[in-house]
Amino acid sequence: MRLLAFAALALLAVTQAEEGARLLASKSLLNRYAVEGRDLTLQYNIYNVGSSASNVSHTVVLRPLKAGYFNFTSATITYLAQEDGPVVLDWAAFGVMTLPSIGIPLLLWYSSKRKYDTPKTKKN
Repeated sequence: MRLLAFAALALLAVTQAEEGARLLASKSLLNRYAVEGRDLTLQYNIYNVGSSASNVSHTVVLRPLKAGYFNFTSATITYLAQEDGPVVLDWAAFGVMTLPSIGIPLLLWYSSKRKYDTPKTKKN
């Protein structure tokens, strides 16, 4: 019985760990008419319904240059899942930016400590 419960928990943990991003995307035309020489606004919405739910919205403004029929087809979205990709870059930038504010006082303290910690020789 314990083995069955352990196997069920292990299977549940594996399925939860492998769940990644599940994206839903939509494209909508915000203008009523597409007119030559006037701005045409498209909005792209990307919804992540996977393990880390979040939404992203992008708005694009285009200007049609010539008259005619245009087929607004569906967009194709490709993405590459990376484990901690932008997080590592953010922490590296944070480390580089905080290095002067921590490093300069540390060097000043160390030089002062070294100057006053040297034992003086006694003269007899």
